[in-house]
Amino acid sequence: MSADTIDPEVYEDLGTFISFIQNDFNKQLIISTIDSAINIKSSWPANYYTLRDDTLPNIIGIKNAQFLDWFILTGFVQLENVIERQFSEDEPFLKFLFYNYSHDFWKAKLCNMNPLGYFGLKFTTHDKENFNSYLTRNDGEVFLLRTDLNGFLTMIHEQMVYLGEMVHNDALKVYNEDEILSRLDAMKETLHGLEIKINEDMGSEHEEDS
Repeated sequence: MSADTIDPEVYEDLGTFISFIQNDFNKQLIISTIDSAINIKSSWPANYYTLRDDTLPNIIGIKNAQFLDWFILTGFVQLENVIERQFSEDEPFLKFLFYNYSHDFWKAKLCNMNPLGYFGLKFTTHDKENFNSYLTRNDGEVFLLRTDLNGFLTMIHEQMVYLGEMVHNDALKVYNEDEILSRLDAMKETLHGLEIKINEDMGSEHEEDS
């Protein structure tokens, strides 16, 4: 993204924020303020909005606080090329803010909007037949499921059947149709690739047995 494609207000806010962090004390002020909120485990992520709307504005100013929140959540990705070219001296600190706090900020927003929502899924291999899947909610709670491929596919199939019934019966409203159709297409490609792999393995086994 070049400077002439950035919203003038965003570019102005970036310049204001760059000026603010020229002082090393202000850099430490930002880090300490965010860390203090995140490190209080009994309050975070519930106090994310307090940090965003009250604490940071009172310490670093309203405009800087608003830009900082946007920048940590998504702004760095949009401004990365501009920062690299025009503010290279400040790039390490700006990268520090994004890479150290974006995960915490996004997780906090999701948790405050819907604590019981889906946050992520990770896998680890248990053995050649079974694997562990870690389903994480927005509030950080993790559900561990140990299963084999057949069991995992059975679970997905039952979820899709139930989801289809809800949509067909208009019990569930479909929003963001293009995004949902894109995800369904991606699922089809993944399943098709899995089907090809299994068929290839079956063919190899038959050749070895013959």
